[in-house]
Amino acid sequence: SASAEEVDEVRWLHLSDARGRLTRAGDLAPLDALTAAAADEVLAGRPVIIVRHAAARPRDTWARADADRPLVASGRRQALALSALLRCWQPERVVSSPWRRCLETLGPYLAASGARLRVKGGLSEDGFRRDPGKAGRHLANLLGRDGAGLLCTHRPVLPAVLDVLRAAADEPVRALIPSADPYLAPGEVLVAHTVSGSRGPRVVAVERHPSGG
Repeated sequence: SASAEEVDEVRWLHLSDARGRLTRAGDLAPLDALTAAAADEVLAGRPVIIVRHAAARPRDTWARADADRPLVASGRRQALALSALLRCWQPERVVSSPWRRCLETLGPYLAASGARLRVKGGLSEDGFRRDPGKAGRHLANLLGRDGAGLLCTHRPVLPAVLDVLRAAADEPVRALIPSADPYLAPGEVLVAHTVSGSRGPRVVAVERHPSGG
């Protein structure tokens, strides 16, 4: 990038006007990339975030209902790290399994941000077994809405959620969406950058963030 001493004036121009003012061939590549992105409707994006709940008490050490299984100490640290990470995108629409380990994973972020939580039974393991299509529909709903969204669920539910994400993804992006068990590690985050165009919601990029803590 140019230093302040090299810049005489900053001005917004139409793409065609900017092209006419460029004198170096090397400066055309960034402008061409910007033009292509605008034509492909990928500039006005929004994040849809998928979270696998943080590390929880092992099933074989928990005698009560699975829905009540809590996070362990490392999972609580992961939840705190997740809260800090989510400030990058500030999702306001948050949907989650109603099970305790998901709610504890999101608790620090919800307390810090004031975002509203909507619990969805179809994102729990029992709800998924009863109706395997609901989890994917919850993600499809987030993809079709304005603003940043977040979905928190369990490992057995992730394949159905990620299948919907993959179906909405541009061809080069599909290979970046996890397709093998365990899909995401406990507390891991996948961010899908989504745009709305004439073809409906499209996932144009993804990024993954390992769990903190």
